[in-house]
Amino acid sequence: MKVLVLTSLYPNDANPQHGIFVENKVRHRLRHDDLDQTVIAPLPFLPRWAAAIPKYRALAAIPAYETRFGLAVWRPSYPALPRLSVSLNPLLMYLWVRPLVRRLLVAGFDFDLIDAHYFYPDGVAAALLGREFSRPVVITALGTDLNVLPRYAVPRRWILCRRPGCGLGHRVAGVKASTDGARGGAGAHRGDHKRGRSRDVPAG
Repeated sequence: MKVLVLTSLYPNDANPQHGIFVENKVRHRLRHDDLDQTVIAPLPFLPRWAAAIPKYRALAAIPAYETRFGLAVWRPSYPALPRLSVSLNPLLMYLWVRPLVRRLLVAGFDFDLIDAHYFYPDGVAAALLGREFSRPVVITALGTDLNVLPRYAVPRRWILCRRPGCGLGHRVAGVKASTDGARGGAGAHRGDHKRGRSRDVPAG
């Protein structure tokens, strides 16, 4: 089985603890020999001149592709402006990620499932990709994505949308909430997995 993991919560050299629990979960699945995974971890676009600003220098140096613990990790950039583009982020992420997904398919990574972590914007973008490429989608909600973001009108419409063609239609195969994540909301239920809080998986 081939799984395409989509999440903006994934460690990188600039922030090695960012989304470490997601990486731990993905690495934990490496014990299954019949499971092939590729990770897409989108990053907000940074212009080249941002590398001259100390606080952005490390972010600007993050490679667009690397291998972490034997896993291929792609980091396409997408336009995202703090506060200003929050309503459009799912669509922007989808539009900037889809060319990479097409290239992976052409290269032979014919994935069976999209595994998204964090409901908004990642899960919504995954649902749009699932609709376009006719793949089922599983979304793991992690807390604020279901109990904070739905307070805002447009994100709430994206998250609650269940109509075919709106993104979160029939292609969403499941929604899981982390054990210490959201309590209810958007049809989520508690999963039986746990969020790893440290590098509890031995390095491969």
